[in-house]
Amino acid sequence: MKFAVEAHDVFRCYAPDRGICGVSLSVPCGECFAFLGRNGSGKSTWVRLLTARERPDKGLLSVLGSTPKRRERAFMSRLGVVMDNSIHWEELSGFQNAYFCARIQNVPIGDIPSRLGILFEKAGLADRAEDPVSTYSYGMRRKLSFIKALVHDPEVLVLDEPTAGLDDAFLLELNRILRNRYNRGRTSLICGTDADWIGSVASSAAFMEKGCIVAEGSMDALLAGVSGYQQMNVVLRNWIRVPVPGIRGIWSARQEGTTVHVVLEDGPEWIPRALEWFTSIGACIRRVEVRAPGLRDAFLLKTGYVLDYESE
Repeated sequence: MKFAVEAHDVFRCYAPDRGICGVSLSVPCGECFAFLGRNGSGKSTWVRLLTARERPDKGLLSVLGSTPKRRERAFMSRLGVVMDNSIHWEELSGFQNAYFCARIQNVPIGDIPSRLGILFEKAGLADRAEDPVSTYSYGMRRKLSFIKALVHDPEVLVLDEPTAGLDDAFLLELNRILRNRYNRGRTSLICGTDADWIGSVASSAAFMEKGCIVAEGSMDALLAGVSGYQQMNVVLRNWIRVPVPGIRGIWSARQEGTTVHVVLEDGPEWIPRALEWFTSIGACIRRVEVRAPGLRDAFLLKTGYVLDYESE
C-alpha cells in the first residue's frame, strides 16, 4: 500500500500543549482525510508541516514518499494548497492570477483555458474572471484560491479551514470535487473545525486535542462509537443561558444562541426527561429535532467534552 502521508513520532511544539506533540499516523493514497479539532489543537501546524512551511522539531514526516521541501519544485508541484487566508496579485484579474499558477505548475498551455473555464464556472465566478482581484469580496478570493490549487489536478490537495467564507452553493460543488478526486484515487487532506461538513466529505479522520490524536479511523468506525446515542436539537423561543443539565442519560450539551445541541443515550425514555428539565429551568421551547448523532458528537465524546457547551 502506498501512503500519501507517513508520520512517526512527529513533534513541532511552540508551547506546552500547542503544536504537534509526538504524533504518528499513516494516510493511504486516495483518501479524503480530515484533521478535526478545536482552535489551537494543532490542525494548522499540520498544514505548515505538510506544505514544508515549517519542519518538525523531532520525528520523521514523509509526503508522497519524500521529506517535504518547500524549495523543491518537483515536490511542491505535486501539491495543491488552500490556506485559511487568500494571497493574490490584487492588480491582476482572477483569470490572470489562475493562469500564472497554471503555467508555473506546468499545465499544458492549450489545456489552461478550458480547465480554468470549468473551474471558474463551478466557483460561480465566470462573469467576474476578468475583473481585478482588488474588486473581489472575501468569499470570491477564497474561491479563487481553490481554482489556483485545483488547476493542475494535484496528487495531494491540502485544505486549511476550507468552509470559511464560502456560500452553500460552492460548498456543494466542493463536495462534488472532493468526491470526484476520491473516486479517481487522488488524496485530499482537510484541516478544520466544521464537523458537519467534514463528515459529509471525508472518508476517514483524526480527532486532535492539545497537539495529540485522540481518535482516528474511517467515518464508519468513528460514527460507530456514537451508535448508542441520539442527537436532540432544542430551539428556544428566547435566549436564556442554559446551565449544564445534571441528568443521567445526557452525555454532552452545547449551546449556540437559542439552539442547544444535546447528545442523549439512545432510547425513547430519555427525550421526555430532557424536555422536562428544560421546562423546569424556565426555557420556552419552540422546536425539537431528533436525529442520529454525527461526527461532531463523536468528537465531543472522544475528546472528553461531556456535559459541556459553548454559548454565543
